[in-house]
Amino acid sequence: MCKVVIFVLRASLFFTALYGYGQQPVLSVQSFEYEWEKFEGTMLSSNKSRIIFASEDSVKRSIKNAFAIALQKRWNLEMPEASLSVKPLGIFSNMPKFKTRLKEKKAGTWHLFLQIFDRGKGLFFSSEKEDNLVSTLVLKCRLIDGSNDSMILDRTLTVELYEQPAVPGQIVLSRLAGYPPNFVQAFDSIAKWLFQPEDPGQKIIRLKPACVFTNSASPVTPITELAFNSNTKSIVHLNQPSFSFKTPGPGYKRVGVKRNLGGNTLGGAITLFTGIGGNKVRIFEYSADFPFEESDSVYHCIINYAERESAERTREKTRNIDGSKSYSVSSGSYEFVGRGIDSSFVHVITLGTDTLATFHISYISAANERNNYERYWDGSDSSTIAPLPKKWNNTGGEDNVEIAGQMGTNSFSMKTAAENNVKTFYVDDHIVMTVLGKGIPAKALLFQSLSLRQIKMFTMLASLPYPYFNYSAY
Repeated sequence: MCKVVIFVLRASLFFTALYGYGQQPVLSVQSFEYEWEKFEGTMLSSNKSRIIFASEDSVKRSIKNAFAIALQKRWNLEMPEASLSVKPLGIFSNMPKFKTRLKEKKAGTWHLFLQIFDRGKGLFFSSEKEDNLVSTLVLKCRLIDGSNDSMILDRTLTVELYEQPAVPGQIVLSRLAGYPPNFVQAFDSIAKWLFQPEDPGQKIIRLKPACVFTNSASPVTPITELAFNSNTKSIVHLNQPSFSFKTPGPGYKRVGVKRNLGGNTLGGAITLFTGIGGNKVRIFEYSADFPFEESDSVYHCIINYAERESAERTREKTRNIDGSKSYSVSSGSYEFVGRGIDSSFVHVITLGTDTLATFHISYISAANERNNYERYWDGSDSSTIAPLPKKWNNTGGEDNVEIAGQMGTNSFSMKTAAENNVKTFYVDDHIVMTVLGKGIPAKALLFQSLSLRQIKMFTMLASLPYPYFNYSAY
């Protein structure tokens, strides 16, 4: 009887040990953090800095769930409740420290250290033709077995996030790293790559852009749609009759200077006699010639503009040998202040010796327009339309443009909207054409029949870099 009891006890101990040896380890999350670079080359004001999605509670939960699912699939581990810590990187740090020292080792426990570093890429600007790098994520992960201090996983993963070109005519929310749901969904792939058996190397994810939803449908039905294949070197109109322009870039010529002698003299006298500092100003006038080459013909679109420079003046005091005081005015060097177009300046389109069009340009501030953005979407799917948090809004952007002029016997005008993404042309006050695209045309809607020459000239006018001529250094 005693031998039977001993046998049963030994058997119980054996199976208990066997069960214990094969038991699934418990996961302990030692660190789970998301650090982001706040200062990217320049010190950004809070209302211009990029938006960090991971700071939102719902996004934190989604990121945590993505890693929890990946851990479950790879090792059948259950991730305990863990909150993602989100904070900016210190001003004087280039990379966050990745601390993986274990304070207490436990048998049967795997210890997880996971860090996500969002390096960013300066201020975000969306490209119309090429994917735009908007952020780089560097993930570091260590998974340590507390039983024997062995390393189960030690991995660094770099993921570049690119933003796809926006649908023509859309205003991109430049402070966002892509369309928010896309950003969140990206972590499903990121977590899978991080925990896969083989080293994944560097990865790339392409996100849809986040766009302002303006509901700016045209009140007029177009009769046809025109397609373009454009880049910085050429513009190709694909419909029949087709045409193409080579666009080698503008040439600049100084055509005059205004030194404001009367105002500068008066300002200098005020500084000399009162000690109140001031500035002297000079204005240089330029002509920019944009050539559009077509076979043996070259159209020239000539834009006249001015650049303003300013130099600071201060009064200096000198004590003479006899004890008296004398004063003089000292001037600093001239510095660039801004570039602009006066509404009285006349601009032209020429072909050979013929002047095909004359026109004036004026700028309309889009600040009020930006302040009224209330909804956003992915730029194409109406089911993605959602309320736009005010803190996500663009705080800067291009002013809209208005053109008015004469083309042959007809008057014409152009009005832009959506921060120059949409350019609508009118002939004799009737809407005729809308060109969509940022900087260069991507497509156009035709509302009335136009001559081929009119389409060509409206294409040229739609491709000019209007923001360049409306720039302030301050």
